[in-house]
Amino acid sequence: MKIRATRVGREIILYKVVETIREAQFYKPRIVRLADRVVGYFTWVIISLGALTALYWSTYVGDIAKAVFFVATVFATACPCAIGIAIPMTASIAVLATSRKGIVIMRADIFDRALETSVVLFDKTGTLTTGAPFVKKSCF
Repeated sequence: MKIRATRVGREIILYKVVETIREAQFYKPRIVRLADRVVGYFTWVIISLGALTALYWSTYVGDIAKAVFFVATVFATACPCAIGIAIPMTASIAVLATSRKGIVIMRADIFDRALETSVVLFDKTGTLTTGAPFVKKSCF
């Protein structure tokens, strides 16, 4: 058996596809940027509420054990982790799911722009179609 490699490493198409998918994860959709900003502020609000809770229960009630318990309760119930983890994870899963279906997403913010799209044009006769193009509906 003879094998001849015409391209290796960074020259092969698979490498370029993988790099494109990796780069797509660096572009954050608008909702992810908003969630990051909200979580940034919300975290300080929760820490402040925890400190006020600890101050109240240790100073006015005088029970340190209850103070620690209620501070832990505030942190557990109001933790912004759900927002900070779930929204970016959703964007990453969307990029991964589309890549598994053969659609390469160049930038993750395409999901924001897709909502504003009214026309989509494809120029891949034979790849996306059966090889026999026809006009189903004309916009003109």
